Amino acid sequence: MAELAALAQPQPIGLPPANLTLTDAQLHGRACVHCGDTDGRLVPAGHRYTPDGRGRLGWAVAAHPEHLIAARYEAAQLPPDEHGRRPWAIINHQNAAWETDGEVVRRFPTHHSAETFMALMRYEDAARAVAGR
Repeated sequence: MAELAALAQPQPIGLPPANLTLTDAQLHGRACVHCGDTDGRLVPAGHRYTPDGRGRLGWAVAAHPEHLIAARYEAAQLPPDEHGRRPWAIINHQNAAWETDGEVVRRFPTHHSAETFMALMRYEDAARAVAGR
């Protein structure tokens, strides 16, 4: 089956949506949304959203259990600000939104700083999962 390139778009908060390309198999839950592999056990991994001309269309996606927490967050580079800088932000795929600190999108000066913050959030998510919260 030919792959369908779709742009998954988190709900923006004062920013243009980030474009994330997913395959047809990933959108239909037949491939891991994190690595794209179809081998092994896949479990539900939330939803990704694509534009449909009138709004957003939600897709129930799947991931390998070991990728479930990793697949929740993704760093995306934002458009240049008024000073020409291109900061990074984090997309939270569980709720299809930019990661915020209250109402303000968290911005990071480098990809590495965004990845470091995502590692902390994954650690906290894993600790909550172990605690059953």
